Amino acid sequence: MNQPIESDTVYLVDDDAAVRDSISLLIETVGLNCRTYPSAEAFLAGLDAEIRGCLILDMRMEGMSGFELQEELNQRGCMLPTIFLSAHGDVPTTVRAMKAGAADFLTKPVDGALLLDRVQSALALAHARRQAQRVRQNARRRLESLTEREFEILKLATAGQTNKEIAREL
Repeated sequence: MNQPIESDTVYLVDDDAAVRDSISLLIETVGLNCRTYPSAEAFLAGLDAEIRGCLILDMRMEGMSGFELQEELNQRGCMLPTIFLSAHGDVPTTVRAMKAGAADFLTKPVDGALLLDRVQSALALAHARRQAQRVRQNARRRLESLTEREFEILKLATAGQTNKEIAREL
């Protein structure tokens, strides 16, 4: 088991209190932060734009389902890697979850060691996504800081023109 990445939190949404208690205890025993929610609606009510970590999400819940929550998160641009849990895991359900953006899909009852491994993978994915977002933001800032002339030169250079060709054109 690797060390937790930064100070990420594992968010657990499941309408079964016993499942929430056992999984959160498991996660906390390895030094990870875990926040639990009894419903998708409760999770959305506390959703922060700067949320970091991963989401463990039950597929079938009263009210909003796990799929519906994932779709809502996708619409909001929330890129939390999601591990779906289901007592009714079949191939079509798994495929639907993966198409909705799931990082993983596990069936209940879930093996603790397997879940912890998948949580670490999801946290690593979240870290990689944040890193890529920082790189994109940095590149965007740099592009925005270019003068009109510098931007014109950049466009010609990225189009494959040599320095001499650019000089002639300008």
